[in-house]
Amino acid sequence: MKDGTDIFVIEAKLPVVESFGLVDELRKNTSGSAQCQLVMAGWEVMPFDPFWEPNTEEELEDSDLSDVMNARGAARK
Repeated sequence: MKDGTDIFVIEAKLPVVESFGLVDELRKNTSGSAQCQLVMAGWEVMPFDPFWEPNTEEELEDSDLSDVMNARGAARK
């Protein structure tokens, strides 16, 4: 909270995919009284290829697609 005001300042880092719809949801849940500013703070290499898809039954059985599917599905929520 800023001294002498009723303003709260919240700073957070989140993946870009999680920021889609954030402004609209924030405004909706605060009846339009909140403001949001998104600024790129940097980037990191992902530990997996988000575009990889298994081509064979063996790759499908050997792969753990939970991380990939979670990353892809997060943007579609």
